[in-house]
Amino acid sequence: MLENGSGTIVDHADVRRMLLTMRSDIFAARAIALANAVALDMAGASDDPAWAARAALLTPISKAFGTDTGVNVADLGVQVHGGMGFIEETGAAQFSRDVRVTAIYEGTNGIQSMDLVARKMMDGGRAAEPLMRFWMKSRRMLPWLTRSCRIWRSRWPLPAKRCAAALIG
Repeated sequence: MLENGSGTIVDHADVRRMLLTMRSDIFAARAIALANAVALDMAGASDDPAWAARAALLTPISKAFGTDTGVNVADLGVQVHGGMGFIEETGAAQFSRDVRVTAIYEGTNGIQSMDLVARKMMDGGRAAEPLMRFWMKSRRMLPWLTRSCRIWRSRWPLPAKRCAAALIG
């Protein structure tokens, strides 16, 4: 916010926090859906049962996480608009109402989670194990990536800024 109290809505720290939360949650939901799509495609293109197991594991996760994210993002969208979020002219209230039903389509998220635990994990976690190893390996690489990005930004600030802008959108 500017010193004289004027500025745009995005100048408020809490609004920026909500917008960035929305963006990061959507990014995570898309990443899970993409991993699921790859597993489904590979399961169909190969005879490898590991891909089919991964697709079966990721399907309820991507459905539940994606729809929960949609509901949370729509709710934050109404909050970003403040009192105007409930006014039909902004469209935020309509999005919030429309997205609520996605958690019910194709089985409620509660049923999806029971299916995940009861049927998909009955193999003792064999389908989840390779995925968990991948996530742990990726997590261990995070400090190295963070350090590398800091060095790169300090040496080449303008290209790093452009690259980050291109990645973030």
